Amino acid sequence: MESFFEQAFETARAPWPDLSLTAAQFTSHLMKCLAATGKGEPALALRSMHLSDLYLACACANGAPGAVEALDRDYLAKLPGILRRHRHSPEAIEDVCQRLREKLLLQAHIATYTGEGKLASWVEVIAKRMANKETRPEVNESSGMSRIVEGFAGTGDLEKDVLKRNLLTELQSALRAAGSTLTDEQRELLKFHYRNGMSEAKLAVLFKTSQPTISRRLRSAREVVFAETKRRLRERLGLAEQDFDSFIADVQSRWLDLTLSQLFGDTDGQVPPQ
Repeated sequence: MESFFEQAFETARAPWPDLSLTAAQFTSHLMKCLAATGKGEPALALRSMHLSDLYLACACANGAPGAVEALDRDYLAKLPGILRRHRHSPEAIEDVCQRLREKLLLQAHIATYTGEGKLASWVEVIAKRMANKETRPEVNESSGMSRIVEGFAGTGDLEKDVLKRNLLTELQSALRAAGSTLTDEQRELLKFHYRNGMSEAKLAVLFKTSQPTISRRLRSAREVVFAETKRRLRERLGLAEQDFDSFIADVQSRWLDLTLSQLFGDTDGQVPPQ
């Protein structure tokens, strides 16, 4: 039986000679997968298993150098094209691919792949399910901003209250435009943080850097959005500088996370725990 598993190991790793995974690691994983399939005789079960795919999944689960890059290159990179054929929007496709990568790697779902079907098909099925669940009704799009409006309680000065509510409408439009000026990395950071509720520690793992670096990058991304929002609002509105600065300071100090949550996260404006 030992030689039997040794042969399976050699067959499995043949397409991935650069991925460092020990025979003991793969064999242990393989035995768990065989038990999960419930097909009885290992020799018969192995005939229908995709061993090389299972080897890559095992390598990813064990953090083997180069494994995640191989998964990205040979499997995940093909998903946008597949989802486009099913007429999903570019935004939905981007979101699905981000969440799927987090699910497979950070949540270790890749370890549940048993090799019974092709890894490409397994990943594709998960991606399609996520995409089909990706519903963001337009009727709810303003709910996050509505929370902001509710937060500006009446001051007793009707003119100022009306002014603030008019400004909030302009703010929503300016925020969306400002978001387009971010780099791809900044946009990914904010989406992972606000939509997926990922902590800085988890983001550091995902982006392969330190937590202080992630903290600085998040802060920088917020500052970019806020600075661009202020610039665009000044271009659109003819306010006195004192009125404008008073309003924007209130938004920055009390509501920036909520507005960013609306832009990059859930439509109900929920802010993830810090």
